Amino acid sequence: MPWPLLVDESRHLYRAYDLGRARLRHLIGLTTIKTYLRELLDRRWPRWPVADTVQQGGDVLIDPGGIVRFLHIGAGPGDRPEVEQILAVCRASAELNHLR
Repeated sequence: MPWPLLVDESRHLYRAYDLGRARLRHLIGLTTIKTYLRELLDRRWPRWPVADTVQQGGDVLIDPGGIVRFLHIGAGPGDRPEVEQILAVCRASAELNHLR
């Protein structure tokens, strides 16, 4: 990646980007059920949660200039952006920084 990765263990940025608490319908909704079924079909058994299970997931990409290039606020545990989508944003942002 062209910039550092930040893990927000204290959740300061989590709150700043308005990533709140997941609603019950998000936790047991269709997307979540499909995700767990896919895991079971791949013979990957769900693990017992060890973290905050109602923390709403999200992804934020901030370029070296401090510009938010990507913000995804998940609608539940199974709602994640595709890796290729995130990588495309990284590549595009890296190209923009090289043009400056």
